[in-house]
Amino acid sequence: FVPSDQKIFQTTSVYNSIHRINGVSIIGKLSLSEKVLRSEKLLNYVSQLNPTIRLHSSMGYVFYPNVASESVKSLKAIYSAIFRGNELSKIGLHFKSMLSGLDDVAISSYRALKRRAIKIFSKKRIKLFALESMSEQAPNPESRIVLSSERDKLGMNRVNLNWQLSSIDIDSAIRSQKILDQTFKSAGLGRLYSLLDAATPPRKIKGGWHHMGTTRMHIDPHKGVVDINSRVHGMSNLFIAGPSVFPTSGYANPSLTIVALAVRLADHVKTIMENYMIESNNPNFLVLNRNENGALGHDN
Repeated sequence: FVPSDQKIFQTTSVYNSIHRINGVSIIGKLSLSEKVLRSEKLLNYVSQLNPTIRLHSSMGYVFYPNVASESVKSLKAIYSAIFRGNELSKIGLHFKSMLSGLDDVAISSYRALKRRAIKIFSKKRIKLFALESMSEQAPNPESRIVLSSERDKLGMNRVNLNWQLSSIDIDSAIRSQKILDQTFKSAGLGRLYSLLDAATPPRKIKGGWHHMGTTRMHIDPHKGVVDINSRVHGMSNLFIAGPSVFPTSGYANPSLTIVALAVRLADHVKTIMENYMIESNNPNFLVLNRNENGALGHDN
């Protein structure tokens, strides 16, 4: 994000560093409203503004990105054949494709010249915000964890992670950034240059440190592992607590949700135990309860 006024760096510290307020760590982030998310059918998305300084010469591909079109691909193929001696089959089709998209060819050539000029002549530095974005992933049955045939030193099967991004994950993040860019420009704050490409996910993309999913909660056993009470489908006495039961990941830190689900499950299991004790009239059955201070205790 390249601001139109450098004074913005003096008023946005809440967005780019962690602050301690009454013992609580807080930081501001940019997000889209629920109304926008619903109307645009987007996944949850949030970005943190990190101020940084970049050489103008290193920002050529940001300010003047490549044009992705068949006519430009044909131009590059013809260029490589003429100036680099590469073989080129169906040259007539390439010329036809290039001529059918002369506007894209002109824009691509202009941007290439601007990038080269910036790289050669510009020595200035630009202060800008690099966005650290976090985005929700849509549930994807092909993205999963399975046991491999390889075993560790204890003879246990190793875990094989097959983490995949779907087109909706990338498209949603791209659209979210376009909406942010439109908002920045309409407010006169500056311009957001997105590095996301629908065809090629960014090289630095990675998952967060909060592992979620794999024993998804769903009322239908064909679509989830546990039911609405965190009980494994088809099992009467096996329950799972933790972020693995999340139906979807969201984007926020999951700790509060994990605790809430664990407390909810504990209350549910306690109710089951109490009912079983009443029905069986078993005086030795262990029942959990809370004392006046809220601490867990037990009665035999």
